[in-house]
Amino acid sequence: MTVLVGFEFPLGRYHASPWGTHPNEGEVEWPPSPWRLVRALYASWHEKSPHLSEDLVLGLLRKLATPPAYHLPEVGLS
Repeated sequence: MTVLVGFEFPLGRYHASPWGTHPNEGEVEWPPSPWRLVRALYASWHEKSPHLSEDLVLGLLRKLATPPAYHLPEVGLS
């Protein structure tokens, strides 16, 4: 199964601290970790689509929780 995820940042910025670091340390999590994406999808399910069955959602999230492969554009720190 192949899943493609694209990000668009309307203001041209992204801010996320890696797990286990303080936001003031200046570390940037790029690309976003699979854990961050799966966690956001899980939270969205609870908030926006609680009518979907837990078995269905967890099955899909397990499929997404695999080691990723990335194709990234060049980025710079601001």
